Amino acid sequence: MFPSTTRILLVDDMSTERRISELHLKQLGFTTFFEAPNGAVAYDSLCSQLEAGKPIELVICDWNMPVLDGLELLRKIRASASFNGLPFLMLTGNEDAPQIIKALKSGANNYIVKPATAESFDKKLKEIWAKIHP
Repeated sequence: MFPSTTRILLVDDMSTERRISELHLKQLGFTTFFEAPNGAVAYDSLCSQLEAGKPIELVICDWNMPVLDGLELLRKIRASASFNGLPFLMLTGNEDAPQIIKALKSGANNYIVKPATAESFDKKLKEIWAKIHP
């Protein structure tokens, strides 16, 4: 499982949703969070944290946001030599299978259909960890 000190970037245009995700993740023992209201701010945060020598280690991102949505951010991350291996968990309010498949084909490591729970975060993060650390 991801260590409790994992540096997590929560990306959602709704501050309440970021708070809820943070509370669930704190229940799982995580302690270090960064926030962004859209994909553009998130990418800037990824770059600034990397430049500071303290890279983000996990992105948890909503799909539907203004400026740069979650799928666009995911594609930008996967196209970057600096971030292409960064674990990415997509959050979506849409249970539509084609949308989920599109996220996975674009490089999402996993997804959660909202509303997320501490249990769903735990399950999906364990699945991601097992895939990237076999």
